[in-house]
Amino acid sequence: MLEFSHIIYEVVIWLFLLYGTAVVIIYGWVGIYALGAVIRYKKENTFTDYSIIAANPNSPTFSLLAPAYNEGMTIVENVRSLLSLYYHNLEIIIINDGSKDDSMQKLIEAYELERVSFFVQGTIETNRIKGIYKSKNQAFKKLIVVDKENGGKADALNVGINVSSGNYLVCIDVDCILEQDAILKLAKPFLEQTDKKNYRLRRCDPSR
Repeated sequence: MLEFSHIIYEVVIWLFLLYGTAVVIIYGWVGIYALGAVIRYKKENTFTDYSIIAANPNSPTFSLLAPAYNEGMTIVENVRSLLSLYYHNLEIIIINDGSKDDSMQKLIEAYELERVSFFVQGTIETNRIKGIYKSKNQAFKKLIVVDKENGGKADALNVGINVSSGNYLVCIDVDCILEQDAILKLAKPFLEQTDKKNYRLRRCDPSR
C-alpha cells in the first residue's frame, strides 16, 4: 500500500512538471510571437506619412459613437477634444442617454445645435429618440447629437449604430481622450487590405 502511494505521488509530481513545462513553452512562444509582431509593426509604420492617408479620397468613413449620461460638468470640453481628431471622413455621434442634468442644453449652446429631420437607417429596436441635432456652424459639421430616453449604455450604442453612416464604428465613452491621429492609425490597415469589407456592429447586448 505504501509503495502504491509512492507511485501515485511520483506520477502527480511528473504531471505537475509536465504541465509547468508546457505552460512555460506556450507562454514563451506567445511572447516571442508578440515581440515579432511589435517589431514588424514598428518597422512598417516608422516612415508612414499619415497626411497621405488623411488626404486619400478612398479612405474609409468612421463613425465614432459616444454615449453620455449626466456629463454636464465636462461634456463641452470632452466633445471639443473629439472634434479635434485629425481625420476628414469622420462623424462624431454623441448619444445623450436621457441625462437628468444640463448636458443637452450645454451642448446646444456651445455647438450651436438645432434639431433637424434625420433619416435613421438602422433597424435595431431601442428606446425612443427625442430628437437629432446638428450644428449651424460648419466648424462642427462632423458632430451629430442624439437625444434619447434613458436605456443604458448598450441601448445608447444601438441608437448610435442606427444613426451612423460610416463603414466602421468606434465605440468609446464620451470622456475618453484619444490621440489626434488615432483614427488615422485605425484607417491604415483597412486601406492596405485587398478585400474591402465593412465592419459594423449589429447589436449591443444590454446583458453584457
